[in-house]
Amino acid sequence: MIIENDVMKEGIVPKVLNKNGKVYYKDIDGSISQPFTTATVYAGGFALVKRENDKAYRFRDMLGRISVHKTQSGRDFYEFWKGDLGFEDLKTDYFADERFYKFVKLIVTEKYKPLAQHFAQVCDIKRDVALAMLEEEKDV
Repeated sequence: MIIENDVMKEGIVPKVLNKNGKVYYKDIDGSISQPFTTATVYAGGFALVKRENDKAYRFRDMLGRISVHKTQSGRDFYEFWKGDLGFEDLKTDYFADERFYKFVKLIVTEKYKPLAQHFAQVCDIKRDVALAMLEEEKDV
């Protein structure tokens, strides 16, 4: 099931921060990354980063994981984040990664918040109706 809300509208967006000649990322969970000497904005779910002692650029996915090559779980997370991949399409083994689990759970919680609020209101209405019906039965 692909969730209809656009997560980018929900404010769940990683940000690039510059401070004292270093580049940091503020991840979607609010955590701040380690410093990088060079870093790009995310494109297609990945940014190029270079740490002080790195000879070559590496890929940083939106989960904050750094690798030599783009990972499939990083690609799938990005597709899920932008709403093009459904929750049930995420591979179960990805959830063994703590950050993957934590970030997906955060996104799902944020995306379903309006729906949860709607159903909570419906529950309240149904309870009021049910209690009114019980009260009417007492009067008969």
